[in-house]
Amino acid sequence: MMKAKIEANTYQKFISEIQDFYPKKTFGYFFSKEDEEIATDYYIFSEDSRKEENVMERFNKFGKYYENNLNAGFLSSIQESVAIEKYIIKNKLKKIGVFHTHLRHPPIFTKVDAEFHPSENFWHLIISLRNAQKPTIKIFEILSNVNFNEIPVILCDQSRNIVSIKGYGRQKVLNSSLLKMSINNQISDCFTIEDFAKCGELFISKTMITNEQYKRVFKNHQYNIGEEKFPVVNITWYEAQYFCEVTDTELLTKEEWELYADDQLDPFDYEHHNEAFMKVALYSENSKNQLQQVATLKPNQYGLYDMQGNAWEWCACFESKTEVANTKGGSYFAFPEMCRKTVDQLEDKDYFARDLGFRVKRRNV
Repeated sequence: MMKAKIEANTYQKFISEIQDFYPKKTFGYFFSKEDEEIATDYYIFSEDSRKEENVMERFNKFGKYYENNLNAGFLSSIQESVAIEKYIIKNKLKKIGVFHTHLRHPPIFTKVDAEFHPSENFWHLIISLRNAQKPTIKIFEILSNVNFNEIPVILCDQSRNIVSIKGYGRQKVLNSSLLKMSINNQISDCFTIEDFAKCGELFISKTMITNEQYKRVFKNHQYNIGEEKFPVVNITWYEAQYFCEVTDTELLTKEEWELYADDQLDPFDYEHHNEAFMKVALYSENSKNQLQQVATLKPNQYGLYDMQGNAWEWCACFESKTEVANTKGGSYFAFPEMCRKTVDQLEDKDYFARDLGFRVKRRNV
């Protein structure tokens, strides 16, 4: 397995500089000295050929996501690439890693990434600025254009001693302080029996929790007029869990979510335009780049809406000392491969994003 070693100071400087570039897409390389395998420097390309007609055509063939988001995708210019190669030779450096940002997606390596950033000789770092204040990082070893493994980030001091091994590149976070919300004391129940579908021994909410339902519990919750039946998003795991405690509900476990997801995707199909999938999921190809009202499309065979697409969903976590929890399902920004039920996207429990919400279950109704 490849090892992704980065000097700790370089790593922190890199994250800060990438945040400064937001909302610009970034791409570049990590360098080490010729006789080492520890990244001590990096380069962020400034010349992007993305908007050139032939390059746009190459991106747009993948689907609507690239048509709708002109700052999605990056292709460095030939001139700047040549200049960097000369710089590497002159300074006796070597490339050991490649990186790029995701502005709307979690740090998930996709087939599109493999095609545009082939890097079998380097490790590949993805930094997600889906929430620009809380960047998330993953590093991958690329084995082929459809086979890649996630590897840990190994941070070293200037003496090359290992100071931290970050499994999956996560940074330590503080517990959320966002739970100081005003509860509506007049609430009896924000659900009706029609809000749930019977799934085996469980009763699962047919839709993700909506703004309307969330406000019945937390009266200070704000949303735009007309978005009453949109999924409540920008919610941390702690807030979702607190909602459950107040309403006598629970988050779905990862296993329960996967069992009732009714995945419509072939595990070897990476095509963005999928007519069958578009009937049940709002994703990058049919969402018009926007979060949509719940239950817009057909339910799955279990009577559940939007289990794939529209917004990612928090799952239960029973380890109080664990700082992360699973999210599942993809969102209106997602490629189909991100929506597969087998995809686990771990997020810090105090993470939040414009395409992250939750649904609940009950043992009885």
